[in-house]
Amino acid sequence: MDLDWNLFLAINQFAGRSSILDAAGKFSAEYAAVFFALLPIALWFLPAATERRRAREQRVANAVIALAGAWLTVHAIGAFFYRARPFIAHSVTQLIAHAPDSSFPSDHTTFAFTLIIALSPVLGRTRWFWVALGALIGLARVFVGVHYPSDVLGGAALGVIWGALALVIAPLLARIELPVLDRLAQWRLA
Repeated sequence: MDLDWNLFLAINQFAGRSSILDAAGKFSAEYAAVFFALLPIALWFLPAATERRRAREQRVANAVIALAGAWLTVHAIGAFFYRARPFIAHSVTQLIAHAPDSSFPSDHTTFAFTLIIALSPVLGRTRWFWVALGALIGLARVFVGVHYPSDVLGGAALGVIWGALALVIAPLLARIELPVLDRLAQWRLA
């Protein structure tokens, strides 16, 4: 048996034993990602001085671009390198319904870590809360039986790459984004 499968078993073995733990795992696996979906929206509309707000809006725009790249990458990897999910390949405790599509990489974890890294300059001290929430989502995806640990680690690594890319190309994107943000501000959308 390989390390990935052994780690999966070490986590998934607790599924189905406690209604409280199961409920927490299901919530984290299925719905905690909503907090990541709301994060860019909250940062976009959070009041601040004009200059600071404009910089934050640019980070949010960069993060959305990075999310699009991450989404395309996740789906390309899944299409070309299919990996059966744990509940397809083995007899496991599966707590949530899921399509039998490719397991690698975890898109939930990819998107969480893309946002964490791309938005890190504006997250301040809350950054560690978001890191912990992203890790919890990944752990929960293994707990509920829909991902292997390597799927989650691969998703986190992919998210870090896309988030870092958003930070690196921010000056290049500013030439396009800043005029758009100025136009949105005129329409009271930014």
